[in-house]
Parts: sequence; C-alpha cells; structure tokens
Amino acid sequence: MGDALAELEQADMASTHTLLQERREQANCRRSGRRRVLQKSALSCSDRGGDKEQIRRVGGFPVPPPSSDLAELRSIVRQPVDKGQWPGACAAVFIDGHLRLLEECGFSDVEMQTSMTAHSIVRLYSMTKCIVAAALLQLVDDRRLSLDDYLHDHIPAFRSPRVLLENADGWPEAGKTEPARCHITLRHLLTHTSGIAGGAAPGLDGIRKWCARERAWIDVYKPLTKKVDRSEVTSLEGWVHELAKLPLWSHPGEHYSYGFSYDAIGRVIEIVTGMRLDRYLQARIFNPLQMHSTSFDLTGSLASKSQCLSTLYRYTKSSQFGADGRRPQLVRVDPLDIGGQSLWAHHCEVPSAGGCVSSLAGGLLSTMDDYATFLLAVLSGGQHPTAGVRIMSPAAAAELLADQTAKLQKPPKSASPYGDAGLGLSCMGEVQRKTCPSSGEWFDGVPGVCLWVAQQIQHLNLIRMQVIQFWCSCSHKSCPRTVGSLPQACFVLHVRQRSLHTIAAPNVCLLHRAICSECGERGRHRSTLE
Repeated sequence: MGDALAELEQADMASTHTLLQERREQANCRRSGRRRVLQKSALSCSDRGGDKEQIRRVGGFPVPPPSSDLAELRSIVRQPVDKGQWPGACAAVFIDGHLRLLEECGFSDVEMQTSMTAHSIVRLYSMTKCIVAAALLQLVDDRRLSLDDYLHDHIPAFRSPRVLLENADGWPEAGKTEPARCHITLRHLLTHTSGIAGGAAPGLDGIRKWCARERAWIDVYKPLTKKVDRSEVTSLEGWVHELAKLPLWSHPGEHYSYGFSYDAIGRVIEIVTGMRLDRYLQARIFNPLQMHSTSFDLTGSLASKSQCLSTLYRYTKSSQFGADGRRPQLVRVDPLDIGGQSLWAHHCEVPSAGGCVSSLAGGLLSTMDDYATFLLAVLSGGQHPTAGVRIMSPAAAAELLADQTAKLQKPPKSASPYGDAGLGLSCMGEVQRKTCPSSGEWFDGVPGVCLWVAQQIQHLNLIRMQVIQFWCSCSHKSCPRTVGSLPQACFVLHVRQRSLHTIAAPNVCLLHRAICSECGERGRHRSTLE
C-alpha cells in the first residue's frame, strides 16, 4: 500500500508541477504593458472613499490615531512583513466598543506594490464556516429547523450512512464498512463529529508532510475533489449528493474530524429556504450589514472590485512551486500572472460552506472591514453596535458562542477537538473550557483563521495576511520546520482579558496543541489532518 501511495503522490505532484509551469509560462508572456493600468486601479481600492469620506471607518467604527501604548503590537504585526515572510498584513483591535488599533503594512500585491489595507479583498477559506453557522441559526430563529434535527430529514441520502473500518494499525480497510450506530444530526455537523471528515487541497496543503496512513484516510475524498476540479460537479446539491455516497470516518457523535460537515449544512440551508446558499447569505447577512465586498466570487456586482483582490502567495524555497530551491521566498499562487485573472474571477458553481471543496479555490471573499462588521454584530447580541442592524436574535447569537460539543448526548473525550477534554467547539470555533488555564474560544481552520472569545470583556482582535506558510514551533531536531499550510487570510477574534500580546507570533499557530506527524511531539502547531 505504501508503494501505491507513493506512486499516487508522485503523479499528483507531477501534475501540479506541470500545471504551475504552464501557468508561469503564460504569465511571463503577458506581463508587459500592464503595470501602469493596474497601479491606477489599485489606488481606487486602497484609497476607498477618498475625499468623500472624511472619517475613515472599519467595522463601522472610526479609525483612531496611532497610540503609543499599542506600539509593541504594531511592531509584532510588521515583523514577518519586514522579514519578507508575509507580503502584507492588516490588524485591528476593538476594545469596549471602540476601534483601538488599525495597522496596515506591506502589500496585497508585492510586484505591483499595491498597499494592503482594511479594504483589500482576501480569501476567507475556512472562516466561511462562521458566516454559514450564523445563517443556520437564523433558520433556528425562524423556527424552520432545530439543531437536533436529523440530517436525513433534510437530505434523505444520509438516512443510512456507513462507517469505514480500520485495521489494527490504524489504516482504512478499503471497501469494508459497517452501519453507523446512530443518525447524523445538525449539531453533529456543527461540532465536526458527524463522521464526515475532509480531503486535501493540493494547491494549499503540505501533503508530503503527512504520513502515508494519514494520506490513505484523506484519499477517501480525493475523487470528489477531482470532480470539482474537472467541473463534473456544478452545484452544492450535486456535491453533497456525491459526498453522501462516501463512507464516514467514524460513528456520529464519537470523534472530532474536521472537514466537509459545514458543506452539508450549506445544502440544508438551500433546501429549507429554496435559495442558493450565496443568494441567501446575500439577502440575510451581507446586504443588511452592507458587506458589499463579500461574495463567493468576483462576478456580478463585485466584478468592478477585481483589482482589490489580494494576491495569494506561497512562502517556500521549493523549486516545484517556483522558488530557487535555496532559500524561502514569496511565490505567486493566484493569480500567477501579474495583472492576470484569479480563479475567483470565474462564477463559483459550488459555493463551499466549509471553505474549499476543490484543489485551491473555494469559500468566501471578504475584507477586514466587512468581516469585522459581521463579528461585531454577533458579539453584540446579533445587532451591529453602531449601524443598529439586527441579523439574528440575542438567543441565536448566544447559541453561536455556546459550547456545542457539551450539548451532544454524553460526548466522549474523542468528540472534543483533538481529543482534548479541555476543549469544546462552538459555531464560531474551539472553546477553552473552565478547566483550562485560561477560558475562551477561537477558530483556526485551513486558512490560519483564529477566533477567540471570552465574554467577560469586549475585546476583538483581527489580523490578516496573504501567504501560504506554516512553521512548526515544536523543538524536536528531526522535525521539519514547515509542517502544513497557512493560506491567505487570518482573522483573529479575541475577546478575553486585555493581553494584546497573544497574537505575538502570527506566523505560528499559538492556539493548537496537536501532535506533529513527523516527530510525534505535542507542540503548538496545526493538526496535520486539518
């Protein structure tokens, strides 16, 4: 099995390398003559509002003048940009109903020298989940469903799921399954305990850093990812229909498996409302909150903002991805061509409620300004604190922040994120329970999106960058420093005591405590199965 997996991996890597080479050759042929035009259009994005808006606002709050007491935090945010590890970054801190800090540094496009700002459009990837969870709670508000509904009551194809068996060594037994011990509920989906796991996105993930056993499990979903890449699946309905044919990784309610559960939630929203997911989100969340730069693609009304999309980079030394093979450097991923067309410029056929169902493109696009507006509405009981627009009831907003894992029926330790009994999961992310050294909650999905909440004090931190990189922080000498991926956007929601230094090393995931697949040491780095 190991040899077969090695052959598959080599074939995938060769295919990816060929595709990247072809795109780079096309890019080199089209670069001349575009810089001046793009520099003009970039100004309209970074200088949003211009003279028409005398008071600049982010998240609905006026931007304050620089404060000396936050100088250290500004320096921390700028550090990876100054070192050339990130092309740019944007950070915001809201405390007690006021925007205390906005730090914008570096570039959204290095080659074009386009400034990174709070209005630069970035790829949310897994942070899409938080908005989709809010949409689901709106339907609970409307009494159109319950979180304890069976999934098959809405999607009959999930009526009789089967679970893939594993052998004594932890490898999946291909073709061998058993009936699930219980039905999947919507709450199982919200807590990633449905048994539905996730596949790899070759354009994002450091697949070679996963061990062969991990790749064997992940490859269960490879055919489905390939179908999206080849446009053989052209709707969320069709994608979920194919997902229902695949076996579960575990019995519902028993194990935490981060993956495609939220994409099933997106389809439930479509069925209950009779609307495509993107149109529902537009009508019930984006339009009311005036999130005019948030969408699944850059078509329609967002086509005019294509110049505001930040370039996605990979920080790597690998020649496979276009680096020189000697030292880490920033390499363009999307768009490859300076001034070229992004994958997100095409109509999104499968609106991924979980963040990504293809090899690279997926999930919502948004800005610091828009996403801060959404988070502030949630943290303020469902009503934005300055605009006064309500998108959900106080009860629904509280449910978004509640520990949903604790509401499962007698959840075992393995149902907690990473098997840690001190952690739970809310609709907005992981929850540090009272048994932990500090209580709060966060979310950190594939895009390096972190969200931290403790409701004693209103304190909201957000930070965003645009680079695929991830550095392992464990100390084992044999562990390679790069163990995973950290794509383009990072939004940190942090509502706890006033310790601003908690985003001190934004190029390292300070929140996860996963076991490194390479060295077996429990360190503060991303789980390789995420």
